[in-house]
Amino acid sequence: MVAALIRRFHEAKLADSKSVVVWGTGTPRREFLYVDDMADACVHLMKTYSGAELINIGTGEDITIAEFARVVSFPARARIAC
Repeated sequence: MVAALIRRFHEAKLADSKSVVVWGTGTPRREFLYVDDMADACVHLMKTYSGAELINIGTGEDITIAEFARVVSFPARARIAC
């Protein structure tokens, strides 16, 4: 989803489009995590954790797809239509 939205807004900027359609309602929520943080957490857990319970490595903060699209759209100066 991240790469597709970035590509869409980049292509819209190149084409001088004033808006980009984002499929769906934009209301589903997603949590994002830097890959380096995920790798660090995996290494830490492999060294220190031996429990049977699942571990959530997320940040605990999520945003809607529409909010994420607004962040991605800023450099392209495109209007979003969900």
